[in-house]
Amino acid sequence: PNPQAYRRSIGKRLDDLYEKAVAALGRHDSLGKVSDLEKGLRLGQDLLRDVLPGSSDELAYLNLYAGALNARYEQLGDLSDLTGAINIMRKVAKRTEFEAPEWRPDSLNNLGIALTERWTRALNEADLEEGIASHEAAVGATSFDSADWASHVSNLGVALRARSPLTRSAEDVDRAIGLYEEILARIPSGSLDRADYFANLGSALFDRHSINASRDDLTRAISAYQTALELMPHEWRHRPGVQMALANAMARLHDRDGDAVDLDAAISAWRESCSEGRASSQVLQTAMNWSDAMVKRGDWASVVEASDFGLAAADRLFRVQLLREHKALWLEEANGLSARAAYALAKLGQLERAAVTLERGRAVLLSEALERDHADFEGLTALGHSHLRERYRSEEHTSELQS
Repeated sequence: PNPQAYRRSIGKRLDDLYEKAVAALGRHDSLGKVSDLEKGLRLGQDLLRDVLPGSSDELAYLNLYAGALNARYEQLGDLSDLTGAINIMRKVAKRTEFEAPEWRPDSLNNLGIALTERWTRALNEADLEEGIASHEAAVGATSFDSADWASHVSNLGVALRARSPLTRSAEDVDRAIGLYEEILARIPSGSLDRADYFANLGSALFDRHSINASRDDLTRAISAYQTALELMPHEWRHRPGVQMALANAMARLHDRDGDAVDLDAAISAWRESCSEGRASSQVLQTAMNWSDAMVKRGDWASVVEASDFGLAAADRLFRVQLLREHKALWLEEANGLSARAAYALAKLGQLERAAVTLERGRAVLLSEALERDHADFEGLTALGHSHLRERYRSEEHTSELQS
């Protein structure tokens, strides 16, 4: 056999797999289909299995696979996927410093995004500070004429906004607003990315309104969200998140001015966000915001509608978590939602349904106990201790017979 021909054959096969993986993940990024995401993950695993360790190709495949894990976290909410992505991204960022400096800004940007997201869930300040430092380094290594400049700067703005609740200062938010305004001034008017940057500008303005209570910042935020939705194709997977943000801002404007039209617009946007949202974590957050606002107004039918969306999303999130601490984080996010829905049902005179809903939260906790072997005991097999797993199951079965 000709070794050179064999290497060329392997190289072509991996190139083909890589192109297919990139295409699948690109479709998922636009349309949010789980089938495309799972295809990209499978192809990424195949690439990493067959690539030469330590090669530049391995670096590219690691980066792709980490991005796919992060995308699955965004879709399904399993924090184990996010942690796995971060671990890979750290390795990639370290290797690019010497092996591929031209890839370093992108690798730092990706790491910063994942760390900032984990901060929003686990509230580990070390993640946030590392994330901001990664974004600062990415922006510092990216020239103004680079095609990646705008996205790197925008992601730095997201990380700075994430820190503002800690500092209770407008300094980080002011800087984020300035960054988004600079991006929008620089990028072409026909760029599809303008929708995302308007949405980010709206979020930064809303954050500053939360600090200074400025009506001008609030109305500017609403205008930015509305512009983002006008520019954003209806099928984009980020659209429900922008609808949620617009709803929150419209509800705040109603609280301030008392105009029922603003509240109706908020409810419509919340409902559309929950109905169209593919990411369970985003649906849960939207439902919680919506139901909380309706409780304050005594609109019990809307509380029930919102809570139904949220409880379904919380159940999906809970069931995909492998680690107990990750389950606990999502349970904390949904804390009180079943009780809120039960109270609203009782106010509507639906007492039987209220009792069932109240038990729903307890059932989730019970299911966690009954399904403890899902991670723990399968893990014993992976570690070569399958005999312990079988012994436990045998004793458990004996106990059930005796009872």
